[in-house]
Amino acid sequence: MDEKSKTETFNIDKVENYTYKLSYVHYGNLQEGMYVKIFVNGNNIHEYSKDLSNTGSGAYKKSENKTDITNYLVNGSNELKIESNIWKTENSSPYYVLENFEITEHEVSTIKLPISQNVNFFVFILCLICLIRRKG
Repeated sequence: MDEKSKTETFNIDKVENYTYKLSYVHYGNLQEGMYVKIFVNGNNIHEYSKDLSNTGSGAYKKSENKTDITNYLVNGSNELKIESNIWKTENSSPYYVLENFEITEHEVSTIKLPISQNVNFFVFILCLICLIRRKG
C-alpha cells in the first residue's frame, strides 16, 4: 500500500533461438478499482485486479507459469517494474504479494518435422517390401 512502484534492473546475455519465460507467485486481497501491473522494459506483461477477476484470493497462492517475455528483453540491461494502485478502506486493508520471480531460458528447436504415424507406417511397409524383394 505504501509503495506504489518497485523497479529492479537485471542484466541478461540474450541468446538467439532461446525463449525466455517469466514465472512467479501472486496472491492478495484487492478491492474494486485497485490493480497491480507488471512491466518488462516498459511493456505491460500482466495486470491483476478484482475487476478482471484474475487475482489470487487472500492467502490462496496462484502461480503464473512461464509467460513468454522473449520479445521484451534486450541483450544487456533490462528492467522489471511492478506498479500498484492500492489504498486502505474503512472495512479492510487490501494487499497484494508478488514473489519468487524467475526468468528461465529454453532452447527453441530450429527444425520441426511434422511426421505422423501414417508416414511411419508407410516407411515401415516400404522397408518390409524392400527386404522381401532382396531375399526373393
